[in-house]
Amino acid sequence: MAGLQLGRGYDEHGDGLPPALGADLGPPLRDALGHPLRRQILRVLQRAGGVRSLSELAAAVGAGEVLVAYHVQVLEGCGLVRSDGSSCAFASAADGQVPAILKATRRTDTRLYK
Repeated sequence: MAGLQLGRGYDEHGDGLPPALGADLGPPLRDALGHPLRRQILRVLQRAGGVRSLSELAAAVGAGEVLVAYHVQVLEGCGLVRSDGSSCAFASAADGQVPAILKATRRTDTRLYK
């Protein structure tokens, strides 16, 4: 069942990006921000204000390191994070809409991940 469901998220899986927030983003950025775990990773990096290891990120979001490493690669691919393979940081050149998207999706995402 497509569309917004009470108590779920923004798409049929309960985890997508609200259409109004993703409308102005290019497909790679929209796809990267469409996953709640990626948004949680960005929130952790944004709050940290510095470099975090993959193990620190994994602990902070409550997911395995391999899964976090995969999502960090996706985020790095669209310029939202910088990574050296074992640690990463929020990219200062990240799209200006990202903080607004993270704020708007926070409540729904924290029900799914830490």
